Amino acid sequence: MKKINFQYKKALIIGASVFGVLVICITSLFIYLHHARFQVVFNQLPMKTYFKNDIHSIMQIEGDSVTIKIPSDVVSTMFSERIKGLQLSEKERIQDGYINTAEGKAYINMIIRGLYVPIAMDVAFETTDRTIHLVFKHITLRDKDLLALPHALENKLLDKLTAKASLLQVSLDDFHIPPIMGIEAVNPLTDQVDVVLKVNQEAFAKEMQDMSKARSNELYGIYQQQEDTPKRAITIMDQTDQLTSAHIEEILKDLLLGEQALIKHLLIVTDDTHVDKIFETYGRYLKRFTKEDVMHEKNKLVLGKIETYCTALLDALEALPQETYIVFGNYPYAYKDNKLLHIEDLIIKAQLDIPEEVYQKMDIRFDYGKKAYRIVYEVDETYALVGKDAYAFLDDTAYGAYTFDTPKANQVTYDTTIQEQIAAYFNGDVFIRYMNTDGQYAFVMASSTTYYQDYERFALEKGDEGWRIIETGISDLYAFSVNHPGFNLKTITDDPVQGKIYALSKDDQAVIMDQLVHRKIIEDKESVKLIYCSYDGKYIALKLSNGEEYVFNIKYAYLDKVYTKDVAMTKWKDISPLILLQDHDQVDEEETSTQEQEAS
Repeated sequence: MKKINFQYKKALIIGASVFGVLVICITSLFIYLHHARFQVVFNQLPMKTYFKNDIHSIMQIEGDSVTIKIPSDVVSTMFSERIKGLQLSEKERIQDGYINTAEGKAYINMIIRGLYVPIAMDVAFETTDRTIHLVFKHITLRDKDLLALPHALENKLLDKLTAKASLLQVSLDDFHIPPIMGIEAVNPLTDQVDVVLKVNQEAFAKEMQDMSKARSNELYGIYQQQEDTPKRAITIMDQTDQLTSAHIEEILKDLLLGEQALIKHLLIVTDDTHVDKIFETYGRYLKRFTKEDVMHEKNKLVLGKIETYCTALLDALEALPQETYIVFGNYPYAYKDNKLLHIEDLIIKAQLDIPEEVYQKMDIRFDYGKKAYRIVYEVDETYALVGKDAYAFLDDTAYGAYTFDTPKANQVTYDTTIQEQIAAYFNGDVFIRYMNTDGQYAFVMASSTTYYQDYERFALEKGDEGWRIIETGISDLYAFSVNHPGFNLKTITDDPVQGKIYALSKDDQAVIMDQLVHRKIIEDKESVKLIYCSYDGKYIALKLSNGEEYVFNIKYAYLDKVYTKDVAMTKWKDISPLILLQDHDQVDEEETSTQEQEAS
């Protein structure tokens, strides 16, 4: 029995000793690992801060190749910022780390259940076309190959780093390198990493050729007269089919190292649509200027070319007498002659010296909002709208607001529904002295049957609910024309405002009737009455109750000859249309004839 107890005690002592040794080893390991964590010491240098330094010392450009020098401190700063605090599990996370480019190693300190665990990994820089990926393998505790990391923890760490691959990669976009360049090689050195880039010459040449094809002929012509950088820009544009490494190097240095002045001038001489496309693709890489800067420079060049001519044309437009030229759609309109005044007419009239290649791109527009003329100048796909007080560059949509369709031909000259609106205005029957309509707009001069020696002028427009009067008492045709854009002024008679009529007294009217009896035109004044008369100072037009119409001419203040209205209009061409009543029957016949022709 004593022997058994002794053996038991001996075994217990041995077991306790082994366990004690294990505890001491494990404790020693934990203490070692805790105190053997890596000292993460490097100069914090974020990539954005680094690239704000002298870019010429960071990048070297030779031909179609660019080398970017990235210090180890920048690599470690990026790595440390992206892995710090990364959780493997609830009780396992990465505390910090850095990369030693000379050794090709990544060192991180993990915290597992409160204990620091230093881990070393081999790191390699692998690349796709425009991205550098950090790839890790051969994971050990500290940097001792004998202390292998448990497979479960190693796999968990690798899985986590793989899952967070986006955190551990760098795109060329981070360096503001445009997509025409790709990565050729990444070379880790003692204290830096060299990233070697190569231009995709085929893509580069296509971009330059597309730009050349989309050039603005207007601005190209202006730039041909320039010097220095502008002239250099069009020289390169002319050689896009024969680009050399020297051309590529020159453009790359301007884009990546310079003020991007050459790029800017290339865009200035490119049409607006292609400029939009370039900024959509490369705008984030163009840091020295904006699209608005390019458009401003384009506008300045165009205005510099045409400003003097535009001023002379605007002066000539302002000098046009408003009693002769009203505004019809976009142009001055000599309504008595039924003639629009176009750019060439204006140049001849004002005796201006403007080159043909300039005025052929010009036109006249009227700004109804500002009530002023503008000169429009076509520049590729845009339009320069120039006034004395301001200018604007418009696309097709905006320019459309300044244009008007050609008005309809006058197919209808009389409409009973229009007469009904005029009668409603006078609250009684009316005499129509003049009516003309194109079916959408109408101009009318009418008198009430009660006060037939007075008359009123009306402008009407037809809408969904029929005709409506838009203005009465029209005494200034120029003001009317600018207040009613789109109104068909060709519906207006050639002398609707300037002509005058004079009142005839009751005694004058009695003399007229006596003359009609005396000349045996009527039998007596009792059976036939005077229901309308109007006097323009030379002729008296009248209508009798039997429906007959006559015209007297006045000679030395006496009634001279008298004819029926039809004969009088043939013999006397200077009768004012203001005094004559419109012949509805004749109008209806003309309208019917027109409709029959259209139907056939």
